[in-house]
Amino acid sequence: MTSMHRFCRNCGKEYLDNTLRYCASCGTPTGNQTNATGFPGDKEEQSFLMRVGTRFGPTGRQGRLAFVLNVLAIWGVIFAISVIVGFVYFWNNPYAPEDSVDGLAILITIPGYVLTAFQMVKRLHDFGRSPWHLLCFLIPLWHVFEWFKLIFVSGDKAPNDYGPYS
Repeated sequence: MTSMHRFCRNCGKEYLDNTLRYCASCGTPTGNQTNATGFPGDKEEQSFLMRVGTRFGPTGRQGRLAFVLNVLAIWGVIFAISVIVGFVYFWNNPYAPEDSVDGLAILITIPGYVLTAFQMVKRLHDFGRSPWHLLCFLIPLWHVFEWFKLIFVSGDKAPNDYGPYS
């Protein structure tokens, strides 16, 4: 298999074809870009589900405002679903004990935790950090510092391995 050499159009540094999305020395896009879904094309060409997957999936970078709004949207929907399910359950069974819905509440909140973890991964990508840094959130008291960083600290201004600055 032959490798085709290409050069950065900004700084002239040589790189292998299809190996870099951004020039390692200056950060200029190499032309090997795909959108956040992994498929080339404009947003108009994507289906609604692909756009939702791009917005709430774990790929790409995400700024502070988008992070906060997405997390609030996720938990707002989970809360609305919980209220509706609880209302329907107790409307149909008014003599049910209150703790009979605990298992159902846990099942309803699991997608919220998963989607929030995806948003945290995208925010970590904005800092140029690996998704493995989510394990820092399991350390007592340290997770408070990490949450403050996700919410209040600006990400990298330059392109990194996870995409351009947005």
